[in-house]
Amino acid sequence: MRKLLLFVFLWPLFATAQSYTPNINLVLPPYGELNWSIQANGNFGIIDRAIGALQNEFQGPWQSTTVYSKGQYITYLGALYASSVSGNIDKIPVSSPSAWLLMVQGSAGAYLPFTGGTLTGPLAAPNIGGIYYADHCPGADIGAKINACQATVPVNSVGYRGAWIIVPNTSEEPSMATWSTGVVVGPGTSIIGQGTNASSFTCEPSAGSACLTFDSSAGCPGGMSCPGNPTGGPNPHSTSGQNTTFRDFTITGTGAAGQDILYTKDAQGLVVRNVNLDGAGSGGACVHMHDLWWWTERNEFDNVSTLYGCKIGWRFTASPTSPYLPTASFGYNRFMDIGANPTGAQTAFSWESGVYMYNTTFRATVNKGGAGSTVFMMSGNAEFYLNELHFTGEDNGTGGYLFDLTNSSNIFTFNGDFNWGPETTPNSIAPGAAVEHFLDAGGFQPTFIPNVTNVGIQSLQAAPLGSGFDLNTGPGCGFFEGASPINGPAITVPTGNTLLYQLQVLCSGVSVPSGYRTQIFAQASFNVGMNKVWYRNQGNGVWYPWTPLVLQNSMPLRGTTTALSSAPIPAGTCKSLTATVPQLQLGETVTATPNSLTPLNIGLHWDTAYISSLDSQPTSFTNSTLGTAANELAVIQPNGSVRTAFTSDYGNISGVCVSGCGTTGTAQIAIATTANVAFDGPTVANDYFVNSTTFAGKGHDIGATIPVRARSQILGQVLSTNASAGVYAAALQSGVPGAGTVTVPVCNTTGSPITPNSTPTFAVRVIQ
Repeated sequence: MRKLLLFVFLWPLFATAQSYTPNINLVLPPYGELNWSIQANGNFGIIDRAIGALQNEFQGPWQSTTVYSKGQYITYLGALYASSVSGNIDKIPVSSPSAWLLMVQGSAGAYLPFTGGTLTGPLAAPNIGGIYYADHCPGADIGAKINACQATVPVNSVGYRGAWIIVPNTSEEPSMATWSTGVVVGPGTSIIGQGTNASSFTCEPSAGSACLTFDSSAGCPGGMSCPGNPTGGPNPHSTSGQNTTFRDFTITGTGAAGQDILYTKDAQGLVVRNVNLDGAGSGGACVHMHDLWWWTERNEFDNVSTLYGCKIGWRFTASPTSPYLPTASFGYNRFMDIGANPTGAQTAFSWESGVYMYNTTFRATVNKGGAGSTVFMMSGNAEFYLNELHFTGEDNGTGGYLFDLTNSSNIFTFNGDFNWGPETTPNSIAPGAAVEHFLDAGGFQPTFIPNVTNVGIQSLQAAPLGSGFDLNTGPGCGFFEGASPINGPAITVPTGNTLLYQLQVLCSGVSVPSGYRTQIFAQASFNVGMNKVWYRNQGNGVWYPWTPLVLQNSMPLRGTTTALSSAPIPAGTCKSLTATVPQLQLGETVTATPNSLTPLNIGLHWDTAYISSLDSQPTSFTNSTLGTAANELAVIQPNGSVRTAFTSDYGNISGVCVSGCGTTGTAQIAIATTANVAFDGPTVANDYFVNSTTFAGKGHDIGATIPVRARSQILGQVLSTNASAGVYAAALQSGVPGAGTVTVPVCNTTGSPITPNSTPTFAVRVIQ
């Protein structure tokens, strides 16, 4: 009872201890000491600050500015020491026996203080908690020592060796700076340095081998075929998360042919941080990531630079035997902060063979120098597909390329930021290859249908739709390009030519339901067909007819309307009025504007005006007394007959007489097709031609571009190069008058039949 009363009596004293001066006369006890006491004090925050955070038992290489506790271990000049005192600072181990004890491994394997006698080496590597010090492992160079350390690491149940291997500070141990033996590690084995300047190695392995290899290629993916080498490399492929780290060191190669500095095989879960790589010669790369049997995914590179001696800075390849070709996966990687410095005939980034890099973050800075260096190189069927790219850099050299895409199947598409200067660095992009920058993810797929989340997302450049894409089935919002579309505008293309086009798709806002879009169609190449732009709208999922988007004149023409039947118009249906306009040129169409003075019964309304295509074009004409001549240009006169073009005719040339030419009978006139034309002089293939001002009826080559404010009608393009006057094939773009028809529906939008009260009229305009 008295003990209990004494405790109750003393407890308030502890509760009020905050008001007294705290006792901070405390000393960090030796490592591992048990039952050490701390005087009771209510202010535990001051106690924590006085003691400090407890440090790890192994502190790595000795540092003069670090305070060591009693019992902590360090390495110095290849030996292991233990601190014999607390507060141990700035005491050199070899000359401070009162502060440091030299530790050696006894016959039983335990480390004991050396108290005198004779030592025989080598000292064994310290292995405490899975941490190995490479400078304590046997071997003639640091590469051999790393391999020796790794060989002592136990293999776990899934076939991996899990350990940290610490490489030395080469400023303190310069004899450890030579890396002559190639190192191969697998998942679980990390190599840790002490800083890119402190741990700097010169690598000179045997020809064709890599300095440091991460190999996770053993085995063959389930259900796949791996001919030739189904066992792969020495380590099973890892499908787990981050499992291996390389960090805080520099490796510089000697520039030997075929030498890679860092080489990975089917890497997954590799993290590389604060690493500099240099000195890869012809056929080698400073970073070479390779798909052998599996894939290269979910790796991370942070503050990793390839320096000025890399023939290729970053190289991505796939083995011809990869079961995943033609799209060997390089997905979900994170290149968070990487650099390259190509100079001379060097390349910063090279994607080769069937590499398919996707869903990857790629943040890079490049300083391009020297003569002839290249930043982005692609070959084979490689694709850099819709990745997040943040790129910046500058060109301080001459020649070379920013983009060098060598194959028509190469694709480099991305969203993000691209800042490069100056803007004079040339590109070399193979026909059919694509470099495209998108604003954001989601709106660039050809079959993309917008929703509330991503309405308004549009690409900055055209996404390829390929040939024969059905415009009724898409595409999504944005800019596109393609060839020979299905359900596009009716465009006559000369035989042997391909219709190339550009398409912009405008999507509705959030408040407008899906199924309402606008397509704007333009020819990407204006050397075939007419120079026109079309548009059409989609309402409630239904596409309306294509309409030319061109200027129209202000002269209204009264069309002859058909009678609107007096029979009732059923609910939800339309009756049509039509009008025919004669003497329309090829490329002209007609539209209708309802006459507001004509009232309609309540419930009837004018629907959107439909524009019909030009009626069939006549090709047979009566020869005038002035006559026509074979292969010569022809003009249609007001009475409908044709004659040979005069040298003073600047327009109204309809085509070329191909048969029946003369002063009597019927002449056949070639209009929008390929035909033989008589020229007044030399021609060059694909040049434009006009009516000759020297020889009547002849064509005249005016060059590869159409002159500004050209007076003469452009008649087409000559198809061959010839040294003198003669008759040569040409693609014609002329037109002749024809008739056009416009239809205006009158619709009943009610639920009951309505009988029209009269025949409405409407005004017709010609679209030029």
